[in-house]
Amino acid sequence: MKRFFLTVLTLSMLFFLVIPLESARASELKEGDMMGDFSLPNGLTKKITNFNDDIKGKSKITVIIFANTACSACRKELKLLSILSTKYDDLTTYVILVDMRGKDIVADYNDQFRYNVTYLLDPEFTIPPQYGYSFTPSLVVVDKEGVIVYKKGGFSIIKDDTPLRKKLESFFD
Repeated sequence: MKRFFLTVLTLSMLFFLVIPLESARASELKEGDMMGDFSLPNGLTKKITNFNDDIKGKSKITVIIFANTACSACRKELKLLSILSTKYDDLTTYVILVDMRGKDIVADYNDQFRYNVTYLLDPEFTIPPQYGYSFTPSLVVVDKEGVIVYKKGGFSIIKDDTPLRKKLESFFD
């Protein structure tokens, strides 16, 4: 009887854990999907920025990176994105800071690193899960029509940044 009870309990737990995970995976936005609309405050001006109204259609390519101010891999990826945003006028980078300290630290962070990016604040980590991300850095690349053309999770501070650079440059060839 004890064995039967443990089997039923185990199967019940698996059912309640696996089904929500599969459901979440099925609903995450993928390459080829339209970018979901969102509104977040600008980290420096505090003005609300809406994806459909303020971002979509403004540049040939828009990179949305989910980052944290304490993340060294995020800083390395931001440096690369900042360089590319300066090189290509039609490439814009938005950093969605998922840092609980975002609003208090973003001005100092901006002054220290001077990346060519726009900071948006999402301290409750509400946007990244829509794309299947639960970590930083991760990014979504969107074309002028708002279609997701590339997604990438993670960034190695040890490995060469060539693959990401080449992928982004390919949109301008």
